[in-house]
Amino acid sequence: MDQTVQIIVSAIVSFYIILIITIILLARYSNIKNNKNKEKFYIILSNALELQTIQSLDDVYNLYKGSFGVTSANDTYRFKLSRLLREFAVEMYYKDNIISYKERIVEWKNKIDNFIRQNDELSPFSGLPQTERNIMIDILVFLEKDEKDAIKRKLNEMSTSIQLRIEQLDKTERLSKWANPLAVIGSVLTILFGVLSLLH
Repeated sequence: MDQTVQIIVSAIVSFYIILIITIILLARYSNIKNNKNKEKFYIILSNALELQTIQSLDDVYNLYKGSFGVTSANDTYRFKLSRLLREFAVEMYYKDNIISYKERIVEWKNKIDNFIRQNDELSPFSGLPQTERNIMIDILVFLEKDEKDAIKRKLNEMSTSIQLRIEQLDKTERLSKWANPLAVIGSVLTILFGVLSLLH
């Protein structure tokens, strides 16, 4: 094999290996950062509940936005907030000395449950992607007006949207199956071409 071709192939393979490693490291960094923000939010929320400075859902929003640096006005953070509050409610029962502050736990849980309910009511279907969320909100509106034809039309839209999501998921799963084998093959080829270049 021509040495120039070997160098080009080695460079291409090396580029893809570096790209894959970079993606993995970025994903890991993002996960670590998210976990730190979550711990920070739990500590701040615990302290605020202890000091009785949380009076409304807006107070909880402000703590969440401050902990996670949320600046956008979309509704996706509402879904994440509800999930975090549910996890926080579970975390409260992991305390070692739970018996010593039983009354406080009951009070906190009631507050958290109330915040979750309010949050879910303000932004129904916030856990869904934008398209599906809009369809569900339209269906609720048509239900109130008893417009059955419109509801059927929206259900067909939802069915089409779900089918597209499934196809996208299948495609992603197929691509991810090849990611690890390609990384291994790339590493092997890099070593192989490196050895071949040394032999020439």
